[in-house]
Amino acid sequence: MKRTDVQSRLPAPGRSAPPPATAEGLSDAAMARVQAFVDAHLAMPISLQHLAEQACISRFHFARVFRARTGLSPMQYLKLQRIEAAKRLLRQPAPCLSRIATTLGFFDQSHFTRVFRRATGQSPGRFAAGDCLCTPTLYPALRFAARRRRRVASRVDAHTARASNPSARAACIV
Repeated sequence: MKRTDVQSRLPAPGRSAPPPATAEGLSDAAMARVQAFVDAHLAMPISLQHLAEQACISRFHFARVFRARTGLSPMQYLKLQRIEAAKRLLRQPAPCLSRIATTLGFFDQSHFTRVFRRATGQSPGRFAAGDCLCTPTLYPALRFAARRRRRVASRVDAHTARASNPSARAACIV
């Protein structure tokens, strides 16, 4: 008897299949395994392959279904988990930035500071001190766009100031 396409995807008799990916992405069990792995290994270098192995699927499929489930890439999720852990550690009295950096798997304190500032909008030292001079955001592109809009607006203001001042206009002509 010839097996149909659907039958060929079913596990052999006596074998159980891993839980399927849901319409939103990963199954709840696979997501729980990935989260537990990330929490347990934050200090270690974690690759996409390591995370995909926890979900029992290929790394390419894992990247797709993980993004469908969380809205983040697996590496963005990992970075976010490390930043959240750093925030908890920075709230403790007299935090040591280099120790926090190595504890959370960053290459060094400089790398940690760059990633933290990019993710939150402020330095780890300022966060630890409790100074909130800027609104934290997880979208650096939005911060960049706002900075660019401010620069363009200041150029436009400078141009209109020169245009409205007759002596400045005469200096430009001569």
